[in-house]
Amino acid sequence: MTEDDILAIDDIMFTAVNYRDWENVLRYIGHDTLIQIGPLGELRGKTGADAVIAYFDKHYDYRFLSWQHVIEGNESSTLAVARLTYLETIHGLPEATGQVAEVPVAVFGTWDNGKLTRLRFIISFVDFMSAV
Repeated sequence: MTEDDILAIDDIMFTAVNYRDWENVLRYIGHDTLIQIGPLGELRGKTGADAVIAYFDKHYDYRFLSWQHVIEGNESSTLAVARLTYLETIHGLPEATGQVAEVPVAVFGTWDNGKLTRLRFIISFVDFMSAV
């Protein structure tokens, strides 16, 4: 798998998220893929990816507005901006009333044979809290 392959797949995945084309996202998630994302902790594989999707679909409407990838070897780093509309209150956070936040997101991936082996998301909680 070349760096150009990874770049192309990263673009496919971000575009697929915007269209809720989960089949195109999940095709790159392996059985043992480690997924790390803030409040959900560590999850694994397609079951873990399904949990991330369900969590975000429940609490937010979301869309990536822009993204830029850097690929080095078998690792990808993406800096993106996401627009989140806060739809359902999350325990311990302010009440959801449809607040909109544009937040920076960093996504780091490790690739092997066309599948992610590790996927880590970092979302700016500070920017989110400033908007809600």
